[in-house]
Amino acid sequence: MRWEDKIGSIVAGKHADYAILAQDPYQVDPKKLKDIKIWGTVFEGKKFPVKH
Repeated sequence: MRWEDKIGSIVAGKHADYAILAQDPYQVDPKKLKDIKIWGTVFEGKKFPVKH
């Protein structure tokens, strides 16, 4: 698609849509990584919490 200048990494000037985890995966037992909840997402620079 040749959008390398717009997407694909988190760099100033690029779109950064991503998930926010409820816990730091580096601080969780590896066996429990699958249990980490999603706090929400960031889309077009705005935070959107998941409604539980």
